Amino acid sequence: MPNRINYQLEMEKVLRTLGGTRPKLLLHACCAPCSSATLERLSAHFDLTILYYNPNIYPPEEYHRREAELERFVEQAGYHYPVVELPYDPQEFYTAVKGLENEPEKGARCTVCYRLRLEQAARYAADHGFDWYCTTLSISPMKDPVRLNELGNELGRQYGVPFVLDDNVALAVATDADGVHVGQSDMAAGKVRALIGPDKILGVSAQTVEDALLAEREGADYLGVGAVFPTGTKADANAVSYDTLREICAAVSIPVIAIGGITKDNVARLSGSGIVGVAVVSAIFAQPDIPAATRALKAAVRTALDL
Repeated sequence: MPNRINYQLEMEKVLRTLGGTRPKLLLHACCAPCSSATLERLSAHFDLTILYYNPNIYPPEEYHRREAELERFVEQAGYHYPVVELPYDPQEFYTAVKGLENEPEKGARCTVCYRLRLEQAARYAADHGFDWYCTTLSISPMKDPVRLNELGNELGRQYGVPFVLDDNVALAVATDADGVHVGQSDMAAGKVRALIGPDKILGVSAQTVEDALLAEREGADYLGVGAVFPTGTKADANAVSYDTLREICAAVSIPVIAIGGITKDNVARLSGSGIVGVAVVSAIFAQPDIPAATRALKAAVRTALDL
């Protein structure tokens, strides 16, 4: 088997070639949370423009909330980079993935979705004179960074705009991060543990008892399990039933965090499952008053989990 490309080293090679210049880079972004670390890493080296194009997000209200939160984050964080929003047409996504509706999470449907968004970004970058382009998608543990980087490279060659490579595991090692979270199609948990060492935090996504037990054996410190409810953040995420969630919690001795579509109004339905906490995006970032939404969610979680 050929050696896996170390995308972090490849990115560092690119950055070393820049010298004192600040090339124009188009950053495709899916949301504010995934943009934060990427902007921090790239802002020292590039003149950035952020492109928001994600026709897979539904309903329209969620799509536009996420775009608004992205703009607000960029401004409040002090970056002041322009955010370009392309026209929203979910039919582009539905047409592209027609016939793949029953594909599992991270299957062929996801590859088509990655290509749809990356190709639009590469085309926009070429048409508007950018020197480089990349995406925040590889930051998420729910995405496949290897596939994203391969597609980004391929489309970069097609449109004549180089793609900046990234890999969150390698980035965690290189920056001495406190930990890293990986999904089922990312690097195997055992390999990640070997790379990050015994003292770093390792989280692993799981959707079945088998996934959970394997992750625990390979050194996971906690599990992220979901989607426990329908989610606008990731509309094509596979569902995990309450019964499966409870079985996973009973099968492992490490903490389990529920994720996917959780709000202050439905978190009580997870009571008694065995989870120790929840992970959310829209329940906070899509709300008009983020501090108030955080307080309300915290209170609801404490009640539901008897904390």
